[in-house]
Amino acid sequence: MKVQRIGFQSGSQSLDALVSIPSGHFSKGPGIVICNMHPILGGNIESYLVKNLSSLLAVNGIASLRFNFGTLENEDTDFMESMKKDIAAAVKTLKDWPGIGKNKVGLAGISMGSNVILNNLRIFNDLKGVFLGCPSVNVLKRSSLSEFKPKTLFMVGDQDKFVSSVNLNNEVMKINTSDLDIVHGADHTWTGFEDILAKKVTDFFTKVFSL
Repeated sequence: MKVQRIGFQSGSQSLDALVSIPSGHFSKGPGIVICNMHPILGGNIESYLVKNLSSLLAVNGIASLRFNFGTLENEDTDFMESMKKDIAAAVKTLKDWPGIGKNKVGLAGISMGSNVILNNLRIFNDLKGVFLGCPSVNVLKRSSLSEFKPKTLFMVGDQDKFVSSVNLNNEVMKINTSDLDIVHGADHTWTGFEDILAKKVTDFFTKVFSL
């Protein structure tokens, strides 16, 4: 696996990111943009959760871009709007990256990252697949997921104190195109369950990209 630290523009800011490319010849291959949980919960590009996911994706022939969200800019009314711009810029950066197939890009969001994706599904409707880890049930209720084309996988731990696995399951069951995986023992931070999350997410995207 080759890992390169880059910066890419989102509005007037340059965001810190790491691009991981599978070893060997990689041409027109698939890639995933990984969106962190909130920094208060340990979300950053060096956290074991996203590093481990990037590594396992690469072993299975999938590139990734993980990044740190920027700070709130003056023209933005809230953090969600600012983070929407960050994710959209990250997706464009990965689509334009050498070796990445423009029609082979997906998204993986965890906690806060999932919520931002759910709030802005219409701008990600051209992607191949989306993973949403422990998103807010209220955000899901307000989303347009029933009209979303990409294949979607939800995941939550049954010990999550922020997201009820029962309530999330009830909402996901209303949407025929989505699947939910409930991980026994995992909480909102996935501490101790990073390998399980990485394996399940990688398996999902391997199927999405028919690898």
